[in-house]
Amino acid sequence: MAATMHGLIMSARTQRSLLVGMLVMRFMCVECKVQSGTLTFGGAAAEEQEQWRFLGKFGYAIGTGRYEIRLRLHNILHEDQVLPRPDLEIFLDEDWPKQGSFSACKRAEDVPARKTHGMLVPGQHGEWGPWEVGMLYQTIRPHIWYFALSDCPDQLARGMPGDRSFSYTVDYEIRWRQFDDSELSLEMRYMPTATVFVLLMLSAMACWFVARSRALRQSLGRLHPVVRGLLFAVGLHWASQALHLVHLLMYKKNGQGLPMADGLAEVLFMLSQVASASLLIAIAQGYTLIRSKLSEVELLVPVVAVITLLHVALVAMGKLQAEDFKYHENEGLVGWILLTARLSLFAWFRSGIQRLRSAGGIKLQNFLQIFEIAGSAYFLAFPTIFVLVQVLAPYLQHPILQTTLLAVQTASWLWLADLFLKRGSYFEVSELSASILPGVKSLKPKGDFDYVIPKTQSFSFRTASHPPTFLLGIQPQQPHPSAQWQVSLHPLGKSPLPGSSLSQLSHGWGSRYQVITEKREEPAWEGSVNLKSKYAEEARIDIFVVDSRIAHLEDIHQQKQCSFEGSWQNFSERGQGRHHRVLSFTASATGFFLMVQLLLAGVVLRRFFLFVDTGKLLSRVIVFKFFVQDFPQQMCIAAYLYAWYAENGLRCQMCLFHPSHCDDQHPLHSTNLLVCLFTLLSAVANQLLLQARLKPGYDSEDECVLCFFRFVMLSVSILPFSTAMCMLSAIMLHLKSPLTYFMLGVPTVLGWGAITCVPLFICCDDEL
Repeated sequence: MAATMHGLIMSARTQRSLLVGMLVMRFMCVECKVQSGTLTFGGAAAEEQEQWRFLGKFGYAIGTGRYEIRLRLHNILHEDQVLPRPDLEIFLDEDWPKQGSFSACKRAEDVPARKTHGMLVPGQHGEWGPWEVGMLYQTIRPHIWYFALSDCPDQLARGMPGDRSFSYTVDYEIRWRQFDDSELSLEMRYMPTATVFVLLMLSAMACWFVARSRALRQSLGRLHPVVRGLLFAVGLHWASQALHLVHLLMYKKNGQGLPMADGLAEVLFMLSQVASASLLIAIAQGYTLIRSKLSEVELLVPVVAVITLLHVALVAMGKLQAEDFKYHENEGLVGWILLTARLSLFAWFRSGIQRLRSAGGIKLQNFLQIFEIAGSAYFLAFPTIFVLVQVLAPYLQHPILQTTLLAVQTASWLWLADLFLKRGSYFEVSELSASILPGVKSLKPKGDFDYVIPKTQSFSFRTASHPPTFLLGIQPQQPHPSAQWQVSLHPLGKSPLPGSSLSQLSHGWGSRYQVITEKREEPAWEGSVNLKSKYAEEARIDIFVVDSRIAHLEDIHQQKQCSFEGSWQNFSERGQGRHHRVLSFTASATGFFLMVQLLLAGVVLRRFFLFVDTGKLLSRVIVFKFFVQDFPQQMCIAAYLYAWYAENGLRCQMCLFHPSHCDDQHPLHSTNLLVCLFTLLSAVANQLLLQARLKPGYDSEDECVLCFFRFVMLSVSILPFSTAMCMLSAIMLHLKSPLTYFMLGVPTVLGWGAITCVPLFICCDDEL
């Protein structure tokens, strides 16, 4: 196996210095890649595909590499049965794509196999057979070699008496080594060095990031959420590389690594990419530029949640992909879905940039020009790299793709950190430059000024509502829609009461709307507004007041989901926008799902009446319907329930103008409940694809495992709906009992656990 280290004793004084030495020695130690598993062969009477099994692959560098394999038979042979002795067939990467077009037992002859290691001897009675060693030679360029076990009838008919028609099961262990005894496949050979280098860079950047963040916080008196988000995303990237390094170190020790750590590292790396893309899109949509709250960016949070779920699911799919035609983690369908997702995010990013161009001044235009170039380069990096690596040799695809993605992601962190933490163009046009403490301003001579300090403007108005309830709107106009301002408001000749909504209104950025309610009956009001931003040209801020004369005000206050202040403020801020767009999108999606359902039903009925005995169309239709209709339809239903019934949602906003919408109505009333029920029943139709066939000897425990697996599959099928109900049960349904959370939480936890954890367990060795 591998060389090991003995008798290493560290004193307290030398512990720190030897730690680095241990890491270096681990990279230099001599071990081998080990792959093991269990295979079942059908015997001479079985179909050809059951007599040929793929084992694994290994990339050899130029030189003489070697492999070692041994087998262990599960079966206890009868007297008339002959010990099976399968052949090891070895194919070159240049020939491997051709083997799929030939029958299993003809591949070694027609592809052909570059080498056949014949008549392997499996061990019996729980013992392993002997290690059988072979050599492979590369003289021109490196190659990836593919290994398969074959027990075809022509190999069985060798003039040896006895019965060979029985099926049997064998355990196998196969080891691979390079010419220099390195155990890493060629495509992984330099990944440990690259991972260590990236980890060191991220560690140094994190230290600089923390130091700059502290300095920025001391300067401004606060740390903006966008800076905290960047720190969290960099932490995800650092954790992913640390876990990947642990996996590689264990790989050198036991030849198998830690599949759980490797899978979790892939998930964290993907999440760090999603976080980076989300920051870029949020800024492109106006966050910190013309919007001060992340919730004001339309559809950002739900779309990012869906994108995150998609990326985690794609990591799981990548881990479940067969290794025989997989050269890197994003091979095949997974890669093309990722490419489509990145291009969609790029289109969203570009649309936001275009809208910002029409809403900003000269400084914002200059910033957007640089920001668009850098953001476009980030979003287009993966699609470009993914397409280009397709033309490379198989052994080059993984290292080039991974190292390039690591470089792009690390470069994006450096650029974003420089953008957020330095007083550059972004700092000047965003709200990051705003301090929670009054700033000190200087006045330059009139002939050499950069900005004009405007005087405070006063305004006054009267109200007729009892008690005084009105909406105050503050709208900076073009070309400075994100201008910073300070507003004060109080009854004429009096000061606001402590803790009232008047005392909460002080300063802000961009447009803002706030409902003011005063307990004192004061009809006359006065206020003032002052521009805090620094502009060379004149800036304009519009102030308007809308007095409340709603007769059914008490009906609004009686609703659990509604408050007059919150509903009015949401209505004014969104201008009937976000919630209404969600409902419009839901209506369009419902029409699309109906067309899909009718089309699939027509296809199934046509096949049933014309070709009743053919194919597996129903299974394919169920799978297609699940991904195209059932899963997204649950998201649309949850979005509809949230948009209409959420606290101060569209129903509460309609109640401001139409008393008929003020009636108490449960979100899951009879009609909505039937819609949810039928949608969930349609989603769990995939249970028809599973036909439990209990083998002889299965006991009640095995039956329980099968039932649990079905329940886990059901939980995954209804995951969007159960997750939404679990998250919205308190704020929308007002269900706060532990039993409710338990009933909703169990399928939610199982569903998310299956998506994130089960694929990682599958990747583990069968003996773990």
